Amino acid sequence: MLKKTILFFGVLTILLIINNCWATTKPISNYDANQHLIQALRVKEPGLKYYYGEITAITVEKLWIDCFGKKYSFTITPETLVYCNGMPSNWGALQPVAPNAYYETELYVGENGELRLVNAHYYGEECLLKESRFTGGHLQLTLCSVTSGEERILAVNANARTPSDFGWLKTDTALFVLFSLNGDIRAVYEL
Repeated sequence: MLKKTILFFGVLTILLIINNCWATTKPISNYDANQHLIQALRVKEPGLKYYYGEITAITVEKLWIDCFGKKYSFTITPETLVYCNGMPSNWGALQPVAPNAYYETELYVGENGELRLVNAHYYGEECLLKESRFTGGHLQLTLCSVTSGEERILAVNANARTPSDFGWLKTDTALFVLFSLNGDIRAVYEL
């Protein structure tokens, strides 16, 4: 298991260095840095269509997104604006970090189907599971950050990817957790 973890972070580091872009395990205080640009684009082009989901694959020319089971593909053009965690970026930085570890994204598509803007988000953290419980039919986790030691209680999104068995719900299980734009958990990986 340690070899897989080392390989995961090694590949991640190489991808980020090659593309000169960085993901982070720290809370992103400036994620909204590009919101004024998005708002300006929406005013300039009121017919934009909005898509929310996860980037399942991306190349220099094409982006594939999964919107809660509905799959779409869009052509990337030189005019497509690409942002990662609120900062200008490029398509190469939005590759899946590991199998099924996708970037969450908001897409803005023009009336003719042209991809105008990609607003991608990736915020994850290694945690220890301290407690799990169902509250009001929803799974909640008490997590302790391996980095900061901070404990917090978070809801698991109804569409979240989680390990197939329930063994990961044991106290002190090491997890890598991906957070959504809403602050809930969108994916859990057992380490």
